[in-house]
Amino acid sequence: MSNAKRTLTALLAALLLLSGCAVAGETDSLNVEIVAFNVGKADAILVRLGESDYLIDAGLKKQFDTLESDLKALNVTHLKGVFLTHTDKDHGGGMVKLAESGVQIDAIYAAEMYYEKSYDKHQAVKAADALDMDVTWLRAGDVIDAGSGCAFEVLGPLSLDEQDENNNSLVLRLTTSEGTALLMGDAELEEEAEIIAASADKVDADYLKVAHHGRDDATSAAFARMVSPQIAVISTDRTDEPRSAATSVIASLEDAGAAVYITEHFELGVRVRLTDGKAELIAE
Repeated sequence: MSNAKRTLTALLAALLLLSGCAVAGETDSLNVEIVAFNVGKADAILVRLGESDYLIDAGLKKQFDTLESDLKALNVTHLKGVFLTHTDKDHGGGMVKLAESGVQIDAIYAAEMYYEKSYDKHQAVKAADALDMDVTWLRAGDVIDAGSGCAFEVLGPLSLDEQDENNNSLVLRLTTSEGTALLMGDAELEEEAEIIAASADKVDADYLKVAHHGRDDATSAAFARMVSPQIAVISTDRTDEPRSAATSVIASLEDAGAAVYITEHFELGVRVRLTDGKAELIAE
């Protein structure tokens, strides 16, 4: 072999080696963390997917100072998306304050089906107006690509409930390379049943955000078994809502094999990491 051919062969080998290193680097595990903040009897949940942050609900207006402090504690300055599950004040009350807080927000999502007397009073619309953007309205079957192989799939609502806004909740299934999460908003037994009928093969998850603050009008024992989560998180403060975190719901979740955590027991909130199909609590 000539010196020129040896040099070319060596260069090709080096390029292949570098290419192999790049491929290996691309398969490094993705940091997937879900933080259910302690914001009283309300919902505000941060989903961290590598360098991308998403927020699901913004709690009560009167609790926004707590949420803002928690976001700062976790160095959250940019949200790729904010999902409002439904129009109840304990989920959407902080939306406008969040929009005005200086946190960069790329998109606002809400359920296309909702029961609100005025479009202009919808908290997602008001927040989007403050940011001079439009709301992205979601329906069952829609998928939000979150990058890095991650996606939020909309499982519900499937029909409009004009009597109970809880049953118009966005129900999201998060899929990542590290595990799955089911985020139920305030979906009660009626919406739960519709989701089971339409998407029974999609409700199993490593992590469950328990519906309606753990009240006994949601999360049937059969549903808990179908989800079979490793960790289930209830967002509530039982001094404000004694019916929340019902013992029957907790028992059903534990019978299904879940470790159950309630946000009121944690200073900042319940922090969980998904790694290689395992859900693990992050100590405060």
